[in-house]
Amino acid sequence: EGREIVRVAKEEGVKLCVGHQRRFAEAEKKALHLIREGRLGEIYKVFLTHNLPNQPTLWSSEKWWDWKYVYSHGRWLHWAVHYADLLCVLLQDFPVKVICEIAQYGEGGPRLSEDNALGIFRFSKGGLGMIEVGGTQHAVHPDTLTPEAEERAEICGTKGSLFSARGNGIFRTNLHETYRKEPNFEESTTTPEPEDMYAQHRRLHKAFAECIRQDGPSPVPGEEALRAVEMIMGGYLSMIEGRSVRLPLSEADVNKIEELR
Repeated sequence: EGREIVRVAKEEGVKLCVGHQRRFAEAEKKALHLIREGRLGEIYKVFLTHNLPNQPTLWSSEKWWDWKYVYSHGRWLHWAVHYADLLCVLLQDFPVKVICEIAQYGEGGPRLSEDNALGIFRFSKGGLGMIEVGGTQHAVHPDTLTPEAEERAEICGTKGSLFSARGNGIFRTNLHETYRKEPNFEESTTTPEPEDMYAQHRRLHKAFAECIRQDGPSPVPGEEALRAVEMIMGGYLSMIEGRSVRLPLSEADVNKIEELR
């Protein structure tokens, strides 16, 4: 369906923008600025985590190990797709392989749907991207916990590392021109939630409106959003078949996924 949307938009000359507003969050914009300046060196590893403890009852009467893939239900699709897009933006690269494990540990509500997932992506230049999403565990990081979630980002490059907790406005770097063991921590801040949550959407909408007025490129092209969907779908297939999945998806893998609907 995503491929069809991209194809029709291109044929009809329609501007297409997909709602990956996280590109416009203040913390991500600040991180990307440092990356583009070369301050972190070559980026080789990015870890993104988002845990929302809204299903506190663990080990429900439903047998979580009997979980079956249900189209478009759980955290891996609804939450991790935004982080898949962010991995590509922060690593400035495209993924070539994914391996993923997905499970349900909480009540799950009236339908069986995953509430925890871990995905590892290999990128074409050799970098690694990792995504963790969850919806059951008790909070363990008071400095990053907000009413929305525990959310953290770690970006590692050859010249240093970056840590951010967007919800509380934490932004920390450890940068070096040459390698040394002693840390060089610098603390700064970004706008915390909820102000930045609304601001990132407005920035995306403004950028899309500007691209229409100026006939410029879309701020989040359909092709790039489709790539994020393939990353997520490849993760589901990896879990189901117990193997790593090549990206972009082959036609055979797309057909396997569609058969699971």
